[in-house]
Amino acid sequence: MAENNIDIADRITVVVTTSPTRSNPSIDVVKTVFDSFKKVQGVHECRKILVFDGYDIAKENQKTLFSSGRISLEEEVAYNQYKQNVMELIANDDSFKNTEALMLTERMGYSWALKAAMKFVNTPYVFSCQHDYAFTAQDIPTLDILNLMDQHKDLINYVGFMSGSNVTYLQQIESTVIKLNKQNIPFTLKFPDDKVPLVKLNFWFDKNHIGRVDYYRRIVVSDGRCIVRRGDFVEDRLGQLIRKRVAVGGDEAHSIFGTYWYHPMPATPALRHLDGRRYLADGQINEYHPKAIHRNISLVQFMNTQSKYDVITKHLRVVDEEYLKKNFKIHTISHRVDSNPKGTISEPDTQYLFESGIILPRVFILEYVGSCEQLTSILNEEHFQSQPISVHGIHGVPTDEDQSDPIMYTTEPSQDVQHLIKKLSTRDQDDEEYTFYILVQTFGKLAIPTKNLQSAFTKPTHIQIKSKL
Repeated sequence: MAENNIDIADRITVVVTTSPTRSNPSIDVVKTVFDSFKKVQGVHECRKILVFDGYDIAKENQKTLFSSGRISLEEEVAYNQYKQNVMELIANDDSFKNTEALMLTERMGYSWALKAAMKFVNTPYVFSCQHDYAFTAQDIPTLDILNLMDQHKDLINYVGFMSGSNVTYLQQIESTVIKLNKQNIPFTLKFPDDKVPLVKLNFWFDKNHIGRVDYYRRIVVSDGRCIVRRGDFVEDRLGQLIRKRVAVGGDEAHSIFGTYWYHPMPATPALRHLDGRRYLADGQINEYHPKAIHRNISLVQFMNTQSKYDVITKHLRVVDEEYLKKNFKIHTISHRVDSNPKGTISEPDTQYLFESGIILPRVFILEYVGSCEQLTSILNEEHFQSQPISVHGIHGVPTDEDQSDPIMYTTEPSQDVQHLIKKLSTRDQDDEEYTFYILVQTFGKLAIPTKNLQSAFTKPTHIQIKSKL
């Protein structure tokens, strides 16, 4: 076993990227991630590079936007303290054995922070990890995966590990397989190996994965013409490209990218998302973050905190009416959009959408007028993200149609509002005014199939949405 770990350490460098979050200066999240490396064969012994991304200070008229690395002066102090706290862990904590820190002086974003670290990687493989994804599986055969990648250098460039949101991948990809097979385009999911259960992935997830270093340097973070730009997430660029190519090219298109899931049967998550934006430090409970309480506090702690439990119950059952009305005009949709043949939006029957203590209608629209940056700022607000709603689509209609094209972003079932915030944040420099229609629902499975989301934005009777969807 010790010899195997040495072999792994000679072949893999672990790169972890971190950046400012609301949980700073707490080190709970990153320590949980590094502690979890002990569960994965050989990873604890590997050389590790922890990249601290830079940041921008918000101007006087700007709000904090963590997804774009924009923070306040107070948050700068917290982030610098976080760095010091982590440096103490590197010096004294066994979980941070063989760890080096790379401090970036400018905000680079995930992809370019990774690019900066790759200059210091001298192994054939990189284990790329995000600072809020911890391993839960203890039987990952790291050595077998590396040996398989060595044997198939032209086929396998990436082996990703699933979190809970990915365990239904085989069901999600089924429609693509059927469509390709009908066109006589081969697309075989399972990789033919008995030791390592791999299936073809039609995407590139930034969450924890093993990647081939020469592929990274040549394709992902090349110094020449690069797929990803500064501030991007790799999955938002390369991931979308892979999905589009595989959807029409099957096996032949996939062979160019070589992305695979480590996918044991039955499908089980290897990762847990800690969510650095909501993680609560040192046992403190923020009443505006019921999600964080459910994810990060044990049931015993939760039930023993009776006074705070009452607050949590209130926030999980009732949306803050006055808060939402300050920023949005609210429209109801039929109780289930898929029961409405035209998929159109209808006005509420009563004057007020909310009543104290009453759960919101299942699906509804928030209307907002402003710039992309202004909307992103609102969606990033702590109180908005604590609301018991899910955001599933954003449609922006420009005030001046001659200046800009409409915006349409939707989420997959495994994604959340952070995915939409990433999309919007790429348009922060777009100062044009839009009328945004934001499709939301109370917690629960989305009533509308993702492929039919646009039907919720077709021209309705009461809301004039000028688009050619």
